[in-house]
Amino acid sequence: MRQLQLNRTSQALTTLQAAALASWLGFAAMLLAARAPASTGRLAGWWCMPGMTSTPRGGAGPLASALAGMPMWCVMVLAMTVPSAIPAAGHVSLNSLRPRAGRAVAEFVLVFLALWIAFGLLAMSALALLPALPRYLPLAACLLLASAWELTAVKRHAIDRCHRGSPLPPSGPRATLGVARFAWLNGSACIASCWPAMLAMLLVPSSRLAWALGLTALMSYEKLTRKPRTASRRAAGLLAAAAAGVALALLV
Repeated sequence: MRQLQLNRTSQALTTLQAAALASWLGFAAMLLAARAPASTGRLAGWWCMPGMTSTPRGGAGPLASALAGMPMWCVMVLAMTVPSAIPAAGHVSLNSLRPRAGRAVAEFVLVFLALWIAFGLLAMSALALLPALPRYLPLAACLLLASAWELTAVKRHAIDRCHRGSPLPPSGPRATLGVARFAWLNGSACIASCWPAMLAMLLVPSSRLAWALGLTALMSYEKLTRKPRTASRRAAGLLAAAAAGVALALLV
């Protein structure tokens, strides 16, 4: 029976990995499709996600502008955050009763992604209120913030929470609530840990796919390694180097 449960867990995680891969392909396709002529009426603005409408000065409010960018954000979040959440999803599958293991993983992923979608909506609405800035300056500042964030106590606490499991009730409504609670704890810890890196993705002016791959590798390394605090110090150095490189590009 234990082997059967392990097989079901493996199937659920394989499905999740396939969904993440499909999201990467969809993300790349959406980036290519977003390279449309200006005559389409969709304006990228100085920071906007591809597909977003114009800034408030062009007639669209912050919330409307953010909502227009949500399809791209949702696909990007699924591609970038789910790979590092697979161990947590495995915990859910392994600790749920066999008949509801797949459903429990789906519940976990839905709550986890809902938290990131809410974060994206707030972040894009806030950015839409900012005045226009030099092309690379916001990205350099955000990467520097991300580097400093890696060394804070809040970051250390968040990355520790990402590695914690949670007891899950076996069945009934309590099981659903238990999975939702664990997803909330894990997802909120993920946001507290990675929000500057994901915010940087909103500020990337070009080569967005390459940046997404690099930041995903960095976030996954931190969350999956057995020495997360050592990984955070290394990540701080890499992010500071990236900020310096972007600042140099700004000067050039």
